[in-house]
Amino acid sequence: MDKTIHRYLEPKSFLKYGIVAVVIIGLGLLGHLLTLGVSNVDALLTPAGFAFGVTLLYGRKVWPGIVLGAFVYYYYYYYTGTLVEHSQIYLTSLVKAGVLLLQALFGSFVLEKIMQTNRLLVSTRNVFR
Repeated sequence: MDKTIHRYLEPKSFLKYGIVAVVIIGLGLLGHLLTLGVSNVDALLTPAGFAFGVTLLYGRKVWPGIVLGAFVYYYYYYYTGTLVEHSQIYLTSLVKAGVLLLQALFGSFVLEKIMQTNRLLVSTRNVFR
């Protein structure tokens, strides 16, 4: 089995994915409590910031947890708040989870290129650079 694929299938990796997913769901629900009036606009998009921070800390290898957490949160969010058809909720949740992942990956990629290192938050020197 390829080493890269094997790294994604380790039990330690599944635990990390699960923790990331649960935190994203929790932060999404917290942000949902702070909606602006009767609309579906959140005052804070905390899952996006957390996903960006996690990709800075752990790199691209946490993408399954980000997608899983974002998908579950958005699915719950749209399922409980609308009377839309189930397939539309599924597709919308999948697209929004993908967009959240792309935001985090693109942000960490740009920051890594600017800082010229892939270990941004590992040492104090890199944090305050």
